Amino acid sequence: MINRKNIFIISFLISILLTGLISIYLYSSVLPLNLKLANERELSPSENKFVVHDYDKDGRSEWFEFGNKDFSNRSIVLFYIDENLFVEEFSAKGKGDIRWNHFTDINDDGKDDIILFTVDKDSLLLTIIDLHSLSYIEKERFILTREKDNNLMWDLACYYIGKIKNELYFFIGAGYSHHPRVFISYDLTNGTISNSFKVSSIFTYNEIISTEKDADQVIVSVSSATGNIPEGKFNDMTNWILMFDPELNLISKPKNFGEYPKSGLYSVYLHNNKNSILVMETFSSTLRRKIKVHSLNDSLIIKNTLEIIGTSADIKSIKISGKDYAIIAANSGKLILVDENLEVKQQVSIGAGKDYKIYISDHNYDGEPELYLFSEYEVFMYSDKFDLLLEKKFSRHIINEKNFISIDKNNKTSESGILINTSEGMSYYNIIENKNYNTLPIYSILLLILNFLLMFILLTLYNVYQLFVKRKHAILRNHSFAIFDSYGWLIQKSPRFNYAININSLDELLEELEINTNREDFLTEIRDNKKTIKLNDHIIEFILIEDNKYLHEPIIYAQVEFNQLKDVFEKDVWSKSIQKIAHDIKTPLSSILLNLKAIGLRLEKVNFIGKDEVVSDIDAMKAELDRINNLTRGFLRFTNIDKPKFKITNLAELIEDVRKSFSFFTNNGIQIEVQIDRSIYIYADDHQIKEVFQVIIENGIEAMNHSGIISISAEIIDENPDTRCKEVMITISDHGEGMSESALKKVFNTTFTSKPTGNGLGLRIAKKIIDLHKGKIEVYSKLGIGSTFKIFLPLEKIINNEQKNSGN
Repeated sequence: MINRKNIFIISFLISILLTGLISIYLYSSVLPLNLKLANERELSPSENKFVVHDYDKDGRSEWFEFGNKDFSNRSIVLFYIDENLFVEEFSAKGKGDIRWNHFTDINDDGKDDIILFTVDKDSLLLTIIDLHSLSYIEKERFILTREKDNNLMWDLACYYIGKIKNELYFFIGAGYSHHPRVFISYDLTNGTISNSFKVSSIFTYNEIISTEKDADQVIVSVSSATGNIPEGKFNDMTNWILMFDPELNLISKPKNFGEYPKSGLYSVYLHNNKNSILVMETFSSTLRRKIKVHSLNDSLIIKNTLEIIGTSADIKSIKISGKDYAIIAANSGKLILVDENLEVKQQVSIGAGKDYKIYISDHNYDGEPELYLFSEYEVFMYSDKFDLLLEKKFSRHIINEKNFISIDKNNKTSESGILINTSEGMSYYNIIENKNYNTLPIYSILLLILNFLLMFILLTLYNVYQLFVKRKHAILRNHSFAIFDSYGWLIQKSPRFNYAININSLDELLEELEINTNREDFLTEIRDNKKTIKLNDHIIEFILIEDNKYLHEPIIYAQVEFNQLKDVFEKDVWSKSIQKIAHDIKTPLSSILLNLKAIGLRLEKVNFIGKDEVVSDIDAMKAELDRINNLTRGFLRFTNIDKPKFKITNLAELIEDVRKSFSFFTNNGIQIEVQIDRSIYIYADDHQIKEVFQVIIENGIEAMNHSGIISISAEIIDENPDTRCKEVMITISDHGEGMSESALKKVFNTTFTSKPTGNGLGLRIAKKIIDLHKGKIEVYSKLGIGSTFKIFLPLEKIINNEQKNSGN
């Protein structure tokens, strides 16, 4: 059997369960990492772009600024040790683009150099910068010139491929459907072009690999069908895969993967002992919303194919625990990890309908890579096990063809960051630990305490509900009653019962009824059957209820039926019940507030990460509990409104006093216009009537968002046929947002309020005061126009009756 002693244990167990569930939710929604804006710069007149890159492989990134000299035909590269420590400036003739610049080790010294392509009039120039010695390896070497049919359009794509022995390989492609589109090998020893291979398509993905059948390195290149140049060798009406030897001779039959406009082709390569080549085929046709990823051997023959739902994706190679894989981010909302045989090893869901860009970097320097995923407005970071570490939303575009992103590393300070260049400027974000994530254990402890207190309050309120509402209506209905526990202690008695029999325990009642049986035997008698006893023409019926369902002990109900009772007791029943509920709520609330104060005092003596957030949360809890306290005080105030103390009062002076109490608002956007004849006197309780006006005016101010006019007027109207006396009609109007028809029907209900922090008692109290004055209150309202309250107070009848009573 469950009794009151077990409520504490049950509450505690339920609190632990709730705390566990909420903690699981918090741990799944609060991420370990966050981004913090550390630096932001607007674009300079030359629209320079910033890049972070660890050129010397020491685990710490350096800063580079790429741009064009103001009012001159020169490209510049500014080299910084860090964001502020400048080292050297390099320049080259012509205009450049950050998309043409590449970091690679040219002179085999273990440190990256910069390859810089620039355009000077009709010529494309190559500059190579040795960052270690702060010198030029090559400067402004002529590569090629614009062909005659270019018609002054000279938009280039310069793709660096790689280095084999002493030869550099790159692909140059002109835009706007023009030539040249050519593969070039550049001899570093002689400073000349050694070989070239012309095509009619743009080969955007290029890689140098070693084949299974030959130890020599070869070049694999992939183009996408765009339909710009339909004529010529390897034109861009078709997706192509080409394989070259170091002399740019084709060594395998070119592979065709479909034609424009049905599909596009992208690629990534896995460097392992099988040397699989992965290519990704996308379909622009709305009838085929699938992506195909193919695994090819070094003869460009398809070995395996994987189909993924979507129309676009990004794919990158990644090495996890020493093994080679590929990462695919599809716009259908899937992030997939596959091996060289296209077997899916892991996948997670990401936001659908977005185009993603993948970056790989080791954020925490544990030897395993982290995965950065960028969409148009978001950045995500995943661990090598696909756990989400970071999520950040931006208010502007961060990914498009003109924006540039680079990842910062610094293993000396164990810090990293993200550098984002957009059309508006540069923003640098530090990757930091989320303080809320580190303080989750503290929040879990606070949740346990608060859940316990909440369960205690809810169970107490539920017991009150069971005792005073549900059981009263379901069992007792209109009977007077007393409730005793199994030990004979009085739990509650109604005023009607007290009117018939004034006792305070079951033993006293048995004695009053002259029942000589002891309490235990009496309980046995009524356990299975009702017991009816007559006392002074009153019939008393005893019922024993054993109710385990709602956490109650056995309860004895004593019901009384008697001949006549005054109607006033019905009102007293409800008044006392409401007061009891309000008092029962206030007691545990005080205990909760004291406990929260004690927790706050303990927290002042300790320091931990996120302490300010925890203290802020505790203050927020206190504020909410104070709001509940105010609600209970409102209920008590509603049930304890005194009988009016009537006196003759000048209506104009009374309203002027009310108007003065709103001086703060009348000095800041609110006008209260009063048109009342100073000869009008009312017979009323001036304090209570003032409270009515204050409630209505306050509601009007809030409805007008603290700006507008409130009009107050009064007039004597003819005799009311119901009251048979003259009345004064007081009209209060505002020009606020108004109320709907459904709201008008509920405006005087205690459960209705349109305010976020309201309790619905203001207008209900106002109506009760007017009722006590034998008056009437009406409200008229229309959405978008405003609301009008009309208060009718009788004059002659009240005055005459009160004067007559005072004379007697």
